[in-house]
Amino acid sequence: GQAQSLARATSNPVLIERVALRFGDFYLSTAQSDSAILVLEDQLERYPDSDRKLNVLNLLATAYREQAVYDKSLQLYEQAKSLVDSTERPRVYNVINQNMAGVYDSRGDFGSALQYYQLGLDFAKAAGDSMALATTLNNLGNTYVAKSDYQQATYYLEKSIAVARSIDNKLTLLRSYNNLANAQSSLGNMEGALQLYTKALELHKQLKPNTPPFRIIYNLGDLQLKQGNLYEAERSFKQSLEYSKQMGIPQG
Repeated sequence: GQAQSLARATSNPVLIERVALRFGDFYLSTAQSDSAILVLEDQLERYPDSDRKLNVLNLLATAYREQAVYDKSLQLYEQAKSLVDSTERPRVYNVINQNMAGVYDSRGDFGSALQYYQLGLDFAKAAGDSMALATTLNNLGNTYVAKSDYQQATYYLEKSIAVARSIDNKLTLLRSYNNLANAQSSLGNMEGALQLYTKALELHKQLKPNTPPFRIIYNLGDLQLKQGNLYEAERSFKQSLEYSKQMGIPQG
């Protein structure tokens, strides 16, 4: 691959590490977790005692999570945590804990996910970290959506939106709009959900992230189907499917 070719072009280990991390991050941001794993595993094997091992482990754990290899992902995050002193680098330690919460969430262990997210909530409040607070509130709300506890989800997601607005954190705001729309749709508040999906799509246009809004559009299609708008639902599902095919991501 490109990362390996660039690495072979130099004998400078610091440059090699930087290249590997950049490519690993890029591959993850564009839903190419297979490529990320190849680059990062190679980096870990080449330089097992690197100063950047923590970064490599974090990215690699995230890549395995994307592949739904959850035990491996948790193992790598635990290795990353072992490299961090929680008192000297509490923010880094918290980020790893929140990443682990995401793994538990993805594999359906909502009890463990909520425990780890609560640690993040405690940290954010104690540190006065509004960015972390908005993100953790959103994650808690999303987990409650997955648990089908839509009232509790609404509670946390509305708080997330308020904090994200106060600090102009548009990415968390986008995610919270989408998650709250899912909760409201499930509660039968179709008009409220439609407004929230629309806000999420507007923010996506502003931010222009690497990945298209296929999840938001899929959720919107589901809402349109519930409302009996079959033509609009079909159009949304087709658009979402096309986007997900471009990214190599299956629907469902």
